[in-house]
Amino acid sequence: MAMKLEATNAAESAVLFGRHFDAQDALVSRVTRESIDVLKANFRDEMTKDDWRLVIRLKKVFNID
Repeated sequence: MAMKLEATNAAESAVLFGRHFDAQDALVSRVTRESIDVLKANFRDEMTKDDWRLVIRLKKVFNID
């Protein structure tokens, strides 16, 4: 797996793997109202109940209504 970290502010630009986080930390995808609406519109048939449960949990994490 590969991932790219993009800083959204100056404090985040110095975040380093192994120093600020490692493979044991939980990583989640950023979810927005727009991305949830795209899932509903385009991928509803492919989403499982577990997928939707995760979306609901992430809505709480990111405080999305």
